[in-house]
Amino acid sequence: MTEIRIEEIRKYVYENLGIYFSPERTHELERHISNAAKDKGFAKDDDFINYLFEVITHSERIFTLARYLTIGETYFFREIGALNALKEFIIEFKEKKNSLNIWSAGCCSGEEPYTLAIMIKELFGEIDFDLNILGTDINPYFLEKAKSGIYGKWSFRTLDKNIQQKYFKKIDENKFEIDYSIKKIVKFDFLNLADSNHNHKFIKDKKFDIILCRNVIMYFNRELQNRIIENFYGTLENKGLLVLGSAETANIDKQKFERLFFENAVIFRKEINANYEFQKKYSQNNFEIPENKINSGVKNKTEFNNKINYDEKSLKKDQDKYQSIKSSISSDNTFENAKRLFEKGNYDEAINVISKYLDSPENIGSDISRSDYIELLIKAYTSFGKTELAKQWCKTGIDEDKLHTKFYILLANLLYIEGDYDSVVTILKKVIYLEQDNLLAHYYLGNICAKIKKYDDCRKYFNTALNLLQNYDDNETLDFADGITAGRMKELILSQRKI
Repeated sequence: MTEIRIEEIRKYVYENLGIYFSPERTHELERHISNAAKDKGFAKDDDFINYLFEVITHSERIFTLARYLTIGETYFFREIGALNALKEFIIEFKEKKNSLNIWSAGCCSGEEPYTLAIMIKELFGEIDFDLNILGTDINPYFLEKAKSGIYGKWSFRTLDKNIQQKYFKKIDENKFEIDYSIKKIVKFDFLNLADSNHNHKFIKDKKFDIILCRNVIMYFNRELQNRIIENFYGTLENKGLLVLGSAETANIDKQKFERLFFENAVIFRKEINANYEFQKKYSQNNFEIPENKINSGVKNKTEFNNKINYDEKSLKKDQDKYQSIKSSISSDNTFENAKRLFEKGNYDEAINVISKYLDSPENIGSDISRSDYIELLIKAYTSFGKTELAKQWCKTGIDEDKLHTKFYILLANLLYIEGDYDSVVTILKKVIYLEQDNLLAHYYLGNICAKIKKYDDCRKYFNTALNLLQNYDDNETLDFADGITAGRMKELILSQRKI
């Protein structure tokens, strides 16, 4: 295979599939092409390349290259944290309009959209509403497998045995077919996310409540990533949700998407004016807000509470809600109450519960530390778009315990979102000084060094993170990294290092 021909392939793949094979990955690209040539019956790789560019059409060329160049690693109920976080929203969407439209973009062999169908069936029992789940992928081989609904044991490696027995029929020792009640819910079709727009028969003029595109765009260049996110934005319903992989969240436009933080996941919600919503909810509920927590644009509590006029009926409703929150504050499970409010997306209520409790530190039980309350408060403020307050509490946490690294990490994340990369690097280096084996710090530094084009440093930090991961079993869940497994973290780092 000549250098000219491999460059021709590299350029075509980059421009039409969005996948970049760097010069360091030339051998990998050559291996894929050689495998494809043999599979297609060609004795020489160059004969196969001639066939690609001189015999078949552009669409057939895309199909063929996608089959051999795209990655197909997935399984049922993968990265469960994000799926659990979606449940409350799915119930809410269904109750509001008795319908639900979900798109799994880059669905590979179909495990993700089928997982969603199973999860929704478990939530509601009978599907007596308009449920549409679409799975799209660029690899026709993956789509054939998805449509067949037949899977081997490896696809079930984290699936509860009861769920497997309930929704899959055993064909032989290593093959299981999904139940028709689930299969009929999901449609599959070809879609190339690298196309300039998503003018597709299932997507054109349709709005989705939820779009999942996990661990797909990480293989694309930054410009294409931004374009795909923009297309997703246009295809989502107002307040619709976007779910990405844990390593793909840095480029999300914070003016267009609100970040919703959950225990093991981050989800993005379309088009929320966070500042307005924050003020509106506080005003309606007539909460007491300490002066140091009021946004700088609001001079006093009276101005804050007078922003919205409400009638006597709505006032009574808000007062009842406030009394309910007051009773939760006085309970023995304050932290769990606040955490539950946070996970449901009721950030204003969670903020008030925690703030009132922090004002009376003698209330905090020995089993829940003050730093746990502060950490949850930071996440609630961040999810609510109140990043300045979140940063203030990060600094409070650092001042109270200068040796505890979690508040440095939280502050670094906030500054990263704002684009203050120099400060992020300084903070993360401080984390490594305090805790040399902090896996997240090395991983985040690798990401940011790649972003600012310090590639030697990027490789150094990624290699250190990979070495630290040797201390974990591949199936071990990393609670400090949004609940993904050590094996999945290795995959993410290796793929990003190649890019």
